[in-house]
Amino acid sequence: MLRKKLLREMRHNWGQFLSIFLLAFLAMALYCCMEGHVLAQHSARAEFHKECNLADLWIYGEGFSEENLQAVRNLDFVKDAGLRMSVTGSAPECDGAQVDIYLERENIVNRPYYIEGEAFDPADKDGIWLTSAFAEVRNINVGDDFTISYNGITFTRKVKGLIESPEYEFRQAEGDADIYIENIAFVYMSYDAFPIRDYVEHLIIQGKITARKVAEETNLLDEQMNALAEIGMSIDDITQDMLLERVEQISDEKLAKLMPYTQMLVTTTDGKALEHEDEISKALHGEYAAMVDEHSIPGIERLNSELSQHESFSWMFVIVFVGIAILVIATAMSRMVKKQRTQIGTLNALGMKRYKVVLHYVSFSLFVSLAGVLAGLWVGSALLAPFMVDMFATWYIVPGLEGGFQLEYLLIAALIVIVCSLAAYLSCKKILKVRPAEALRPAPPKQGKNCIFEKWPFWGNLRFNSQYNLRDISRAKLRAVMGIIGTAVGMLLMIYGIACNSLVDQMEELCFDKIQNADYSMNLSSDAKLSDVDE
Repeated sequence: MLRKKLLREMRHNWGQFLSIFLLAFLAMALYCCMEGHVLAQHSARAEFHKECNLADLWIYGEGFSEENLQAVRNLDFVKDAGLRMSVTGSAPECDGAQVDIYLERENIVNRPYYIEGEAFDPADKDGIWLTSAFAEVRNINVGDDFTISYNGITFTRKVKGLIESPEYEFRQAEGDADIYIENIAFVYMSYDAFPIRDYVEHLIIQGKITARKVAEETNLLDEQMNALAEIGMSIDDITQDMLLERVEQISDEKLAKLMPYTQMLVTTTDGKALEHEDEISKALHGEYAAMVDEHSIPGIERLNSELSQHESFSWMFVIVFVGIAILVIATAMSRMVKKQRTQIGTLNALGMKRYKVVLHYVSFSLFVSLAGVLAGLWVGSALLAPFMVDMFATWYIVPGLEGGFQLEYLLIAALIVIVCSLAAYLSCKKILKVRPAEALRPAPPKQGKNCIFEKWPFWGNLRFNSQYNLRDISRAKLRAVMGIIGTAVGMLLMIYGIACNSLVDQMEELCFDKIQNADYSMNLSSDAKLSDVDE
């Protein structure tokens, strides 16, 4: 009997129950869309960072020695540490795309993530390991030659493997206003694979390396300086040709000192990162320029910030839509129970247990919200979350990222259904406690009393319709609150959507018409002379 009554009431009040269904559906679907993307990213990134042994600390300086490295490794809280040199060049055969070059002799921290080809070998002097996403866009394969220009020299190496790195989950070339994967790459290569001799000779010819500078920073010219001193000459008497001749006699290993390690990467046992700065600084005798954690690495922090925003959005959607659903349920169920006061009294008088009557009225919200949640769960997890994951995969590179079902969805689904059912119970529990004898009689009218609006000094000047509406608002506070909040939320979402579009135009105008108001941008060669630039 109650089952038939349930279906009949749903058919007669389909508009209100459809609203509850849609609100539960939207809350669940949007939560799965936003939070599903976040959970998938967290899971894939955790595995990604673990596989690469991502550093906790990045220490920058003008030159770190093996002694500095060993001093840091001897600290109790240091798990791993490594040195590398980082420079930025370009790819002349790829429209001058930016190429960040990492030179290493050992690869312990921030290991490149293997995608294809050979694993990275820091002892390989003939090859490089290139960004997989860049190679895919530029149609570069393992075994192809790749040409790099840096500071006036150009060299070609064979691509031994394709890789990715946690430091480049977000990547954007320095000259780009947006994300263009084809314009930025990073390369891992052996320290000894860099053409150091060609590089040094080029800098000498350009006048960027002088004998005095070499003597001040290295001991490569000690013998020549002693010989010059014996015949009464100084370091300034060494000509460019003499310096080039001396360079030809120096081994590549000694020349490499002109390109010292500029970065030290550290992983800690406790993950506390910057809390150990004082101890590391003491071990390095303060000889470093800066020490940062992952929150200062743009390639990592940009995605951290994005995921934090999406997580906030997911909870906001649940709170907003479930909150509106609660108001709809409270109003609809309260009105229904009051209209069916006599029916409730009759059911109780016929001997039907009170809990069955309570379950009957609670089941309206239970079944409708459950149906909405299940529909939202399917749409959100099967369609929206994978779509969001695929969309962000074009902007943020995280290997192994997949959208799928998350167990957390079931907890949120159960929470939404419980809250909606509880709202139905609280909205009608008072009248369901009325004794059958009282319920069979019509409900006594509410005792009239002056509303707060009647205390206004101009109350008497209002028309009858206005006074009637204000009294109705005062006596039906829940409906009034529901109307205000529902309208406010709807307006909020409309303004948010419209403002996002207009904000993009305003940002474009601010950036390109006011801040960077040039029509063209030109990158100059590092070898360009001032006279050429002026011309």
